[in-house]
Amino acid sequence: MVRARLDHRFTRVLSVPSLRQPDRRGDDPPREIAAAAAGVTAAWQDCTTYLCACGEWRYTAGMKSNGYKNDDFNNRLSTAANAKTALLEKFRARPGPDDPAVIARRAAQAEIEAARDVRIAERKRAREAEAVRLAAEQAALAAEQKAKDVELLARKAEEIARAAARAAEAKAARDARYAARTARRR
Repeated sequence: MVRARLDHRFTRVLSVPSLRQPDRRGDDPPREIAAAAAGVTAAWQDCTTYLCACGEWRYTAGMKSNGYKNDDFNNRLSTAANAKTALLEKFRARPGPDDPAVIARRAAQAEIEAARDVRIAERKRAREAEAVRLAAEQAALAAEQKAKDVELLARKAEEIARAAARAAEAKAARDARYAARTARRR
């Protein structure tokens, strides 16, 4: 029995009993596939032959598509009832709330939750400490900037005062020259 894996890049699907169908290019499957198909048994009736994208002919054994096709209604009902009872038995087999394994699991979960709460509290404290540190840093930077601004304003005030004094001296010198000139003319 020859089997190949199904390639998802097939170009045309052919069933084994009808191997005479040509593919898109018009050529038939190779002689060995046709010879294998000539001796098809009942097990190979739903075999699939296809032309792969690489140009090779491949074929696979078919699969049953639906398990219920050959099943009657009573068998399906009994199968469903068996599945329900199996599920119920699985539920009943679960340990109760007073079982030592359940108690141990709950204790372990409580420990995990407590450790998680501790970690969350630590992270919260660290975030708050970082926020306080950043606020202090920003306050220090703001105070430093304010001091620089006050110093800059003081320097500008001194420069303005010096410029006013120079202007006053220049005016006094101009006025003195003017007064000297007018005194010489008289």
